[in-house]
Amino acid sequence: MMNEMYRGEYTINFFTKIILPNNDPQYPTRIIEKDKQIFTKKKPLQIITDNCLHGGASYEGRREAVTYHTGYSRRVPVPVYVKQKICVVPTHSPHAFDCAWICSQNFQKAEDNHDASGMKNKLSSRLVFTDGTYIDLPVTRGFLERQMTKAIHCIQLFSSL
Repeated sequence: MMNEMYRGEYTINFFTKIILPNNDPQYPTRIIEKDKQIFTKKKPLQIITDNCLHGGASYEGRREAVTYHTGYSRRVPVPVYVKQKICVVPTHSPHAFDCAWICSQNFQKAEDNHDASGMKNKLSSRLVFTDGTYIDLPVTRGFLERQMTKAIHCIQLFSSL
């Protein structure tokens, strides 16, 4: 069973797996780490924005730099902490309520989801983390794989600048 914690602020770290929207006005964000869930008072995009500033640049600046160097313009990966190679990728438009942010350092693979009859569910997929745990997300396996490829590209690019 995962420990639950409640906080006002959150610092993205090596153990952060995913930052999810949470349908609770007091704690609108749920963060899954290696062995705990953390609920915060800030929305997911605000957590990303704050952490970018802690990492040395604004969210807008990081996003603009990624677009400049890669040409990515939609669902752009964000290298939050370049030295630590921590990059997050959105599952939807960053301003959409249902946007989750996947931390690339804990991504292992994406798998197809299947319904109870064994049929492939084309509208969702399973995100498997490096520790073997997983979460089902309302995006396709191909989309997750493309987002992770973008994140790896960003990490390699920004590590060499």
